Amino acid sequence: MEINKGIRQGNRTLRKALRGITYVALFYAFSVGCGDAKVSPEGVPLSRQYAACGNSSTASGGGGGGGLTVPSAPGNLMSSAASTSQVNLTWTDNSSNENGFKIERKTGTSGSYSLVYTTASNATGWLNTGMSAGTTYYYRIYAYNGAGNSGYSSEATATTSMINLPKTGQITCYNSSGTSIACAGTGQDGELQRGVAWPSPRFTNLDGSTPISGSVVLDQLTGLMWTKDSNAPGPATCSPGLAKSWQGALDYVACLNTWSYLGYTDWRLPNRKELKSLINHEQSSSSTWLNSLGFNVFAAGYWSSSTIKSYTFSAWFVGMSSGTVTYSDKTGICYAWPVRAGGSAPANLPQTGQTTCYNTSGTLISCAGTGHDGDLKKGVGWPSLSLPERKCSEIAGHKCTSNYW
Repeated sequence: MEINKGIRQGNRTLRKALRGITYVALFYAFSVGCGDAKVSPEGVPLSRQYAACGNSSTASGGGGGGGLTVPSAPGNLMSSAASTSQVNLTWTDNSSNENGFKIERKTGTSGSYSLVYTTASNATGWLNTGMSAGTTYYYRIYAYNGAGNSGYSSEATATTSMINLPKTGQITCYNSSGTSIACAGTGQDGELQRGVAWPSPRFTNLDGSTPISGSVVLDQLTGLMWTKDSNAPGPATCSPGLAKSWQGALDYVACLNTWSYLGYTDWRLPNRKELKSLINHEQSSSSTWLNSLGFNVFAAGYWSSSTIKSYTFSAWFVGMSSGTVTYSDKTGICYAWPVRAGGSAPANLPQTGQTTCYNTSGTLISCAGTGHDGDLKKGVGWPSLSLPERKCSEIAGHKCTSNYW
């Protein structure tokens, strides 16, 4: 009896000791670096370390026993620029045992990858916000769990746009007869409403307050600052309150700067895109709508600083009632509405592309100091190659706007 009892006690002691060595061995297997770990400090043979090496064998060693396995690599990584500051990522989750996905990013071809985000398990997409405009980003991702990391996905790249175009304001749809109809499925502007949403309120005093009470109004959508009175305000020496020829409008704005009108010396005649940005396409009369917000606008034409290149003796103007953009001989009569840059805003307008200047007769002249669109070139500059080189069968992504044509 005493002998058998001693044998049983000895067996229990041996089993405890072996279990202790096994635990030490497993702990050591996961704590060593990637490489050969032939024995533990206690002399127990070990396999390679799995977690850091991305090995698909079971974590308990040897590939058997139903332990946790390293997840499969995600597939079909896709990236697309949604705006000047956002890139959208999507991918295929090819595993069922990941803890999540690690997203790495680099800037440009010469950059270095670094971890930017870790998702939860089962994720198949992520929105990368706060990006720089006109910048190319590269991405790769991998899945991970307690057994280790999968291999990397394929690399994906996206270039953020340089321009955020605003919405037009239109929210209703019409058929060919001009009758209002349901927008669903029409593909009309009123249905899709693409572009940057308008802030509310859109037009404010310079301190962001409303109602408009000052002489200068800030457009919170574009960052442009407009005079509250659109009927050529200013000192008497500048001949305010009168419609003018195109050159007369340019001379008028130059006079405002000479007299530091309202404390500023950088007033200018808006280019075609800037002037068009004031039109609300949901309204039958934009001048009436603007007046309801605190402006003083005539239902008339307003000069832009942009020459029409097909007829260089003519310039573009915008009808503030109908919102039409058309042109007139530069000797014609329109109003002048001064504008200046105000600061950053959610929508940023592109340049018109005009780089040359022409006088009232349509003769090419030097741009310096003219105040023409070709002189000032206001707006976001165009990339050197606006439409990327492509095969005829491919869709071209526009580097300025991220639109595809």
